[in-house]
Amino acid sequence: MTDILTLVEFSKEEMVSSLGISWVPARGNSVPAHAVPGGRDHDGGPIYVGRARFSSDLLPAKIIPNQRTAFVSFAGKEHRVANYEVKTATAFHWNTALYRGFLAYVSARRLS
Repeated sequence: MTDILTLVEFSKEEMVSSLGISWVPARGNSVPAHAVPGGRDHDGGPIYVGRARFSSDLLPAKIIPNQRTAFVSFAGKEHRVANYEVKTATAFHWNTALYRGFLAYVSARRLS
């Protein structure tokens, strides 16, 4: 059996605008409206999807408002970052896809 994957090309701008995604600058425990949730911390507090600059790189970040900071992973260690950007999206929903029992991708889709 042959698996077929159909790819559709979108420009980055088309994809971002179609999902209502944006990056909002923040710091401390600031979390803007429509922040994309990424999970729960060990204490049950929310974690949000973010990004931050560290060592001249723009890296994925986990935003933890209860700790008044964001964290990035760099050189095998987790680092606190005071200034960060929070991913926001209107009508956002996580989709998880498995392929032969393995996580293949996680994507977002606009809810209508």
